[in-house]
Amino acid sequence: MPNKKAPKKKATKRKKRTANKKLWATREFKSVLSAAGEITEDGFKIVVENQREINTNIYRALALIANTRKARAVSAEARRNADKLHALAEKIPGAGPPGCSD
Repeated sequence: MPNKKAPKKKATKRKKRTANKKLWATREFKSVLSAAGEITEDGFKIVVENQREINTNIYRALALIANTRKARAVSAEARRNADKLHALAEKIPGAGPPGCSD
């Protein structure tokens, strides 16, 4: 019986990203980078604040999912899994300095 080889996957082309000059010309983006293209102190603060907001939203979503799953759980294993999910959500840093999340 002849051996059949698996078909080769086609190479995917990566799209080259181009900077949106109109977006980078806004006041907010100008405060993120210096004229030399380096991140500024104010820019770093903006990035950190935005990441904290993202983390807070992820935490809230996961906590809601965990609480909903636990409330609807019919088995002990399902409740344990919901508790594990909640424990993972608790590890996500939130607003404020690290280690000071509420």
